[in-house]
Amino acid sequence: MEDPLFWSHETTLTSQGTSARGARTFVREHLLEHHQPALVDDVRLVASELAAMLIGQDGQGSFNLSLRGGGGEVLLLMQDGASGSVEDILRTGKPRPDDPQLLLTEQLSERWGLAMTAAGSVLWASFASADPPAETAARELVV
Repeated sequence: MEDPLFWSHETTLTSQGTSARGARTFVREHLLEHHQPALVDDVRLVASELAAMLIGQDGQGSFNLSLRGGGGEVLLLMQDGASGSVEDILRTGKPRPDDPQLLLTEQLSERWGLAMTAAGSVLWASFASADPPAETAARELVV
């Protein structure tokens, strides 16, 4: 059976030092499951960096990790239940180009962001995948 055009996996990890390793394992397992071996190293490094940031500031005890793919993109999302501002999460204010705090995320992802919602902080990073965009895949199925 072929992979579905779009896929999604989610887990909850406790906010402790070993959870960065758990995030890397989760990412590797699901990227390989969906035939994305070229993304494994980059997404694992970014997952580790983002998890370390949440673990370092989190007073909530856990955070959610989602990995979604399809349409030529893989999206990594992490969310905790903390309240506050973007500046609180980054501890030093908005990221600057020379700020090493999210250096791996900046260098390895196509785009990334951080937002505060009513449910807590959300960190995300997007990566180009080998999947064809949804429109191309749909045309290939019809032809």
